[in-house]
Amino acid sequence: MTPWRSPMLKRSGWLQGGFGLFNLGVGMVFWAFAKIVDSAVMEPKVYGDLVTGIPAEWWAGAIMAAQTTLMIGVIINGAWRWSPALRCLGSFASVGIFGSFTLSAVTAVYGDFFVICCGGMALTYMFLFALNFYDLMVASNERG
Repeated sequence: MTPWRSPMLKRSGWLQGGFGLFNLGVGMVFWAFAKIVDSAVMEPKVYGDLVTGIPAEWWAGAIMAAQTTLMIGVIINGAWRWSPALRCLGSFASVGIFGSFTLSAVTAVYGDFFVICCGGMALTYMFLFALNFYDLMVASNERG
């Protein structure tokens, strides 16, 4: 029996993998910047009060973990349920992370840039979550 392969991932795998790799790099740079510049990495005037209560290193770690989970799901396409389940988990976590940044930046004085960038990422990950959830349902029904 051949392993199940996602037809949807054939069409969107490059997008998910590329977007995950890009945001993994963003998380790494954010973490390195937070380690080098020890004070005031996340200013409330820019990021808002909601996310600045949590250390920047933790946010960077959450971003890297979510993107790694998403990319592992893309790479192991063929392992029944695990690939779409990992992609769902990674994209759902990314919606939460970038959605938090967006909601927080709305209240910030200089948060317009993060509202646009993080809001766009959150919307993209919502779309990817919907695709991956559909793929999980298809995989569950086909392999019973």
